[in-house]
Amino acid sequence: MATRARKKAPPTSARVPVLEWVAAVLGGLMAITLLALVLVDARRQHEPPVLVVEPLEVAQTTGGWRVLFEVRNEGGETAAQVQVVGALANGEEAHAVIDDVPGRSSAKGGLFFKGDPRAGRMNLRAEGFVEP
Repeated sequence: MATRARKKAPPTSARVPVLEWVAAVLGGLMAITLLALVLVDARRQHEPPVLVVEPLEVAQTTGGWRVLFEVRNEGGETAAQVQVVGALANGEEAHAVIDDVPGRSSAKGGLFFKGDPRAGRMNLRAEGFVEP
């Protein structure tokens, strides 16, 4: 009996589905993007917080006056427990603490005064912070 050489079909498990290729490419692109972001952040100079406090609104309340303010962090690092002080020309002071202000972002808060902040000069400033 003569035997014929048959061509064997490639096993079905050897063929890689298109969807698997797409998933592999997307996963590779995500890994490269993540690595690039980590390298860029590592090379970036980390600047300490630079805090700027500006008044937004002054309004009369039942107990006195409310001053809404915004704290902008123009630096690169986060500032935690930001202490804001508001001082009026008559010597009255009010204090507030903002939990954290991430780098290149802002946070809002408010201060309460007994005297009218519009009557004289009002000074708002960040008095201190801690590193998180």
